[in-house]
Amino acid sequence: MDRPVVHLVAAGSPIGPRLAALGLDDVRALRTRVARVLGRRFRVTADRACLLAQEDDRRGGRTDDARRARDLEQALSDDRVAALVALAGGAWFTRVLHRIDFGVLERRTTRVVVIGSSEMTSLVNVVASHKRGAGVHDVMPMFLLDVVRPRRSAEREFDRYWSDAASMIEEGGSSRRLTGTLLSGSLPRRSTIRAVGGNLTVVAAMMGGPFVRAFRTRGRWLALEDVREKPERIDRMLAQLRLAGLFDGLAGVLLGDFRRGRDDLHDAVVALLRVHLPDRRAPIVGRCNFGHIWPAAPLPLHRRLQVLRRGREVQIDPA
Repeated sequence: MDRPVVHLVAAGSPIGPRLAALGLDDVRALRTRVARVLGRRFRVTADRACLLAQEDDRRGGRTDDARRARDLEQALSDDRVAALVALAGGAWFTRVLHRIDFGVLERRTTRVVVIGSSEMTSLVNVVASHKRGAGVHDVMPMFLLDVVRPRRSAEREFDRYWSDAASMIEEGGSSRRLTGTLLSGSLPRRSTIRAVGGNLTVVAAMMGGPFVRAFRTRGRWLALEDVREKPERIDRMLAQLRLAGLFDGLAGVLLGDFRRGRDDLHDAVVALLRVHLPDRRAPIVGRCNFGHIWPAAPLPLHRRLQVLRRGREVQIDPA
């Protein structure tokens, strides 16, 4: 019997320039390194052209929209593929969504996990909203090369990431624990929740289109994080979410990392959120360790999560 497949994708920004940071000279070397960490449990695949595509923000960003969509659709339709792992976020992916037939997920007989965040927030939520799909909002391995120094430490964290990914794919959970602080509202000592969302900019971009169904929040928690955004832009995006009805019937909010350069914007976001939330009783759990940071914890979306509160401190685990 074939081993389950872990398919590497770079559907946002390509990763060619970052391979050298790992001491690798080709996608084959990358696959070999990932496979070594994952062990014999999985087979690792990738579309080399998608990973190494050219990117030019003055000439449309990328020129391979059809190929990227085909790569994702084929992986999502293949029962042998156990997971799609986004290597990087970046840009240029939202415009590709309409090219992908997510109906292939309805014909799957096996579970498929998508792991990613940032620009890949839409893909993670859309797949997780299907019966055979699962989605995990988590930092992406190439991001570690940008934030961890020196390079040897970045390589160790890169390998640690893949060990964690293997466990999550096999539903074993992560060694990185998601925590936060109850800022307002009330929570029982133990409760079960479901969360949707991820990167605020991408969530806002999904409003009003055919994929808004993957972001339904009634009776659920909305998870948000972002980076490099000014407070006035965050205010505008929160207003967009409210106008789209995402705050109606909302069970609560999880706030991850918000910063712009060296400025920590978390408290500014909390103040804006309190302006926009129609129900001031909805609990807000902030300072959660997810977003564009490291170390960070993975956040499973569209699935049951167990919440444990000790005083104001909150711990969130897969149920």
